[in-house]
Amino acid sequence: MSEPTLGTVMAAVDGLVAAAGDPAVLPGAVEDVRRLFSGSKACLARFGTDLDVGDAIATDVDPGLQRRISGDLKPDFQVLSAAIERVPFGLVYQLHSVAGREWLMNTRAFHEWFAPQDMYDGIACRLVGDPQSYWFFDVQRGKSQPRFDTAERDMLRLLSPVLTRTMEVRRHLGRVELDRDMARDTLDMLADGVVIVDRDLTIIHANDAAERLITAVRSALLTRRGRLAARQGDDQRALKAIVAETLLAHDSPLRRHSSSFVARAGGREQPALSICALPFAGLRYPGRVVIAIKPLSGRPDMTDHLARLFGLTPAEARLAGLLAAGTTVADAASTLAVRLSTVRTHLARLFQKTGTRQQSQLVALLNSVSPPFPAA
Repeated sequence: MSEPTLGTVMAAVDGLVAAAGDPAVLPGAVEDVRRLFSGSKACLARFGTDLDVGDAIATDVDPGLQRRISGDLKPDFQVLSAAIERVPFGLVYQLHSVAGREWLMNTRAFHEWFAPQDMYDGIACRLVGDPQSYWFFDVQRGKSQPRFDTAERDMLRLLSPVLTRTMEVRRHLGRVELDRDMARDTLDMLADGVVIVDRDLTIIHANDAAERLITAVRSALLTRRGRLAARQGDDQRALKAIVAETLLAHDSPLRRHSSSFVARAGGREQPALSICALPFAGLRYPGRVVIAIKPLSGRPDMTDHLARLFGLTPAEARLAGLLAAGTTVADAASTLAVRLSTVRTHLARLFQKTGTRQQSQLVALLNSVSPPFPAA
């Protein structure tokens, strides 16, 4: 084995630091450490529950062998995992010392997994973990190579804090990415449009409903070079004004401001849009505004939603939908092709099930419970 130089050590450290922020370079960083130790194989891997192929970043990966860890060789690896779990974090160990050389050499895992990959002697270190799983780094040497000595174990001990920090940052960024994806998926479930813009109206994110509204032919809103814009000149000025006022109000909470207006479409085929601006919550993202967009026509069918919400029969739900849309009792009887007395009976049941006493109260309640999510 050639002696490591300061340059090769620093290259390995630099690679690990870069990998903390960019998972795409993590395999290359693991390869750099393998070369540093003149190993036959190296891996950064997780042991624990719900393992998959992505839980091992290894050099010269064999996906078939990786799958066997949680497949037919799982019993042997469960014993190995339990033995390694007893090793304190940060302590460098040799696998045969932890698991027992005699036991290890007689396992299927050794003969069908370690040996085919020329993994006969290894040093490793547990890095980070939780009650369900832990991450560790392991570097191996082949059958014809010299065994690891004390100096090499000491070198891994010195590298272990860098490896640990790399995985701590990766785990944190993984949670951030998960939170971001969940937030975006949640916004996409909403029936109304939501757009996040900066002070120049550059679109940072638009949910699915907003994308549909903005891209509709002759819509009241559109995009110009990645920025949110209104079709009409007066509306464009109003849009800029409410964004500017919202940002000022965020900095000065006592400042009164107008945060909404109605944007007009370019033709009768598209509805006008109610536009409302809100400051983006939190101090980590200054200069960002949330724009809520709601069409002012094209009322969705509320029948199924009202039936589920108040436990209405189909006939009662149809009447409730008509009343919410502004239909009179007499016109509802004509539309539903039933007697006026039948409609009044349904109306009495609606009062009972919704806890209202007057038709005006009922209509106000029905119009306040429009579903936040589009119909499936």
